[in-house]
Amino acid sequence: MLPADGFIETGSRRWEIMTGPGRHSPEPVMLYDQENGVLIAGDQILPGGTPHLGATPEDPTATPARHYAACLDRLEEKVRPDALVLPGHGLPFRGLDHQIAQARAYMARRRGQISALCKSQPMGIRALAEAVFRSKIRGSLIFTVADILACVNQLSEEGLIALCDADGGLMALARPQK
Repeated sequence: MLPADGFIETGSRRWEIMTGPGRHSPEPVMLYDQENGVLIAGDQILPGGTPHLGATPEDPTATPARHYAACLDRLEEKVRPDALVLPGHGLPFRGLDHQIAQARAYMARRRGQISALCKSQPMGIRALAEAVFRSKIRGSLIFTVADILACVNQLSEEGLIALCDADGGLMALARPQK
């Protein structure tokens, strides 16, 4: 078992163990070699996207995007922007600062889309997912709905939308701006 937030040495390299909250993996670990500028990021940083940030049946009120934002803050603080990032999926890349900015912009866009959709009428989670993705959902329905639910949870926690039960399902409605 790896010590939380310590160091391990392999050959001539000294790796800082960076743990943090996760959703795709329950306890994600990243390893950072500061001297050589290498980050083994696992699924926390992916080229061109974010990891799955959805709520789960075990934790339907989860707000993983908030925890992910804290992980991004920590990476900005500790890892140099020109580090070689070795993601769990996709090709290695440089430009961590650019990838973090893309992830933040994606999350802000998604929050804005959901807030705007809820302004006119209450919407169920699946209807929101279909509206956000502009089509009937095929394939990864469970991941799509879980992502939308997690975003709705966060917007509700921040007081930007209200949640209510209607017709046996959870509905989201934007709160009037003060």
